[in-house]
Amino acid sequence: MNAFSPSSLKHAAAAALCAALLGNSPAQAANYGLEILPALNGKSCAPLGLNNVGQVVGQCDGHAVVWNNGQITDLTPDLQGDYNEDAAYGINDKGEIVYSHLFELMLLKDGAPIALKGAQGGLAACPCAINEKGKVTGSAIKKPDAVQLGQVNRWSIDAAGQQHATELAIIATDTTSEAHAINKHGVVVGVVGLRAVSWHDKQGGPLEADDGRWSRANGINASGTVVGVKQGASNDMPVKWEGGQAIALPLLTTKFTPGGWALGINDKGDIVGHATLQGLRAVVWRKDKVLDLNDLLSASAKAMGWTLVSAVAINHSGVIVGTAVSPATSSVTRAFVFTPPRKAD
Repeated sequence: MNAFSPSSLKHAAAAALCAALLGNSPAQAANYGLEILPALNGKSCAPLGLNNVGQVVGQCDGHAVVWNNGQITDLTPDLQGDYNEDAAYGINDKGEIVYSHLFELMLLKDGAPIALKGAQGGLAACPCAINEKGKVTGSAIKKPDAVQLGQVNRWSIDAAGQQHATELAIIATDTTSEAHAINKHGVVVGVVGLRAVSWHDKQGGPLEADDGRWSRANGINASGTVVGVKQGASNDMPVKWEGGQAIALPLLTTKFTPGGWALGINDKGDIVGHATLQGLRAVVWRKDKVLDLNDLLSASAKAMGWTLVSAVAINHSGVIVGTAVSPATSSVTRAFVFTPPRKAD
């Protein structure tokens, strides 16, 4: 279950729009289905999370939303005006959702919203994530009404509905810490300053030795494989971390400067993100090979005219969610669901 800023995806998708619509590379296996999810008020949407039941969460028109069976529900309908930044970051198979509302970290559990507070009573905020056991991670300041840098916390809710917050190791005191994902064992990954980091129990530290390049961890699976992005020679480079080493993921062949981000990983080790082709392309890495999702679409899906520019999450069944653009929507983005073909009985 991964988490990161929805605005970064929206801006990247919009910037890539013109180039992304120039055309796809030759198809490799055109048989995957595509569903474009509905939007709020016809405005841009950015999906941010997916569970194994197929429910999707994210942001539309600055509101936190959830899609269930193709229907959209506004989690923060009380918002007024423009330029809101509410977003839903993660959902587990129980349907528990973590989201931000007016910059406060909220947990939707059993249909009721819970405002989470830090271990020392301070305000909690997203990016945030939730695992299958209902453990939540995000950032919190130490004291109420204080102007401080956020530190990563982890929360659990007991049978009586009481929240229990634990402040994880403070890796650096002079910079903000962010939590982007948490696996079923409670291992948290994210970023402190410009370094990709992980927290095991209360202990934490960088994912690798410092080589002078910035990095960011975006996702982690049950096996502990972490995915993210690292500074390259001339562009951002998608990587996975295993055994204390950053391993570069393969890139699409392009005449432009190659690069990309890895954003999510499932327990099978399939990784999703985006890579540079003619603009951005949503991709999946399987068995150390990179595939452009646009090349895998069925003929009927391609006829819909959408270009898939970023993939943010993949579940155990191989269903992928991400961001799509179309000439008909100008710079407006939509959430897509990319579904693998059913196996023959």
